[in-house]
Amino acid sequence: MGWVKVNTDGSFISLNAGFGGVFRNTRGECLLYFQYPVKAEDPLEAEAQAVYWAVFLATKCSWNLLMVETDSMILFKILEGRISAPWYLIQWITGIQTLSLKLKMSLSNTFREGNKPGNWLAKAGLHTQNTIIDTYTIPHLELLLKGYLLDLPFFRVLPL
Repeated sequence: MGWVKVNTDGSFISLNAGFGGVFRNTRGECLLYFQYPVKAEDPLEAEAQAVYWAVFLATKCSWNLLMVETDSMILFKILEGRISAPWYLIQWITGIQTLSLKLKMSLSNTFREGNKPGNWLAKAGLHTQNTIIDTYTIPHLELLLKGYLLDLPFFRVLPL
């Protein structure tokens, strides 16, 4: 199959959280997407749960070459071993590390603007009661996945 890329994201409001992710092949086609409602201590735990379930689903689908992309710089640094994880994340970080032994995994960080499908799925997961895992993309997700074809620029405003 080759490399599979997954964009993940978490969303959090007062202990209620959701996360989501979308798996794509090298042509950018959606292979699978997921959204979950969960409980979390903070946004970082929602982000960690998203990466854990992405790696879990990849192993279940036998996708052995996985590129994980997250918009959480803190989680990225924790998974790279550059900073320590808070105590309540240890189970998720250990789970990610254990599952990653079953495949070849690369990890990268992106700005939120580069993670629109994952962000939308995480917010949908926050506001739903049911877990959704599917291969058939709904129109809004399809538009987010193919938005780059519109050739519109992304603007990121940075504080001075």
